[in-house]
Amino acid sequence: ATIVATDAAASESPLGTGTYTVSLDAANGTGSAITVNYAVSGTATSGSDFTALSGTVAIPNLASSATITLTPINDVLVESPETVVVTLSTG
Repeated sequence: ATIVATDAAASESPLGTGTYTVSLDAANGTGSAITVNYAVSGTATSGSDFTALSGTVAIPNLASSATITLTPINDVLVESPETVVVTLSTG
């Protein structure tokens, strides 16, 4: 599997989500979803800067990709730009 930030410009105000796409080399023909694990790092804090991500994404049967949506949390703090890095992990 591979991962690409298909919309890397998430923002708090105005609210704009970010999107990562996890793709397989071919369509999933297993008869059920394939679960892909990922890890989250970067300078932004899960739960206060963005809604916590689950750490897994399911690629449905007959599909070749699935998306992970990053939703920023708009707070009153004035902050410098922060990063969220999503990488595929084993398991």
